Amino acid sequence: MLQQPALTPRSRFSSLASNKKIWLLLLITAMTIIAIIFFIVPRILSLYYSHSGYTFLNQGQYSKAITNYTNAIQLDSCNELAYYNRGIAYEGIGQYPQVIADETTAINLDSRDEHAYDARGFSYN
Repeated sequence: MLQQPALTPRSRFSSLASNKKIWLLLLITAMTIIAIIFFIVPRILSLYYSHSGYTFLNQGQYSKAITNYTNAIQLDSCNELAYYNRGIAYEGIGQYPQVIADETTAINLDSRDEHAYDARGFSYN
């Protein structure tokens, strides 16, 4: 019967180092998956809802557009375009206080958006 050679301290150390590398790789992989789930997927879904809202807005289906833009905003509260377009949809149904609120939020998120200033200004008339 063949006997296995005894592990030398050096080989034990390399075995431990190998285990640490595996655990480190597993940790990095887990953190990447968590980042994808909690940061990237909501952003993609927000863009999906924004696109759907845009389609409904162009068809004059303002209530459906508002619902989609609200979903987009719930997933990504920094989606300036969703606030702007939801404000336009509110304008379509005559909800001017909501237009002003959404356009103001859009301006706060992107102060260079002249369209949001225009939409808010028209709502005061």
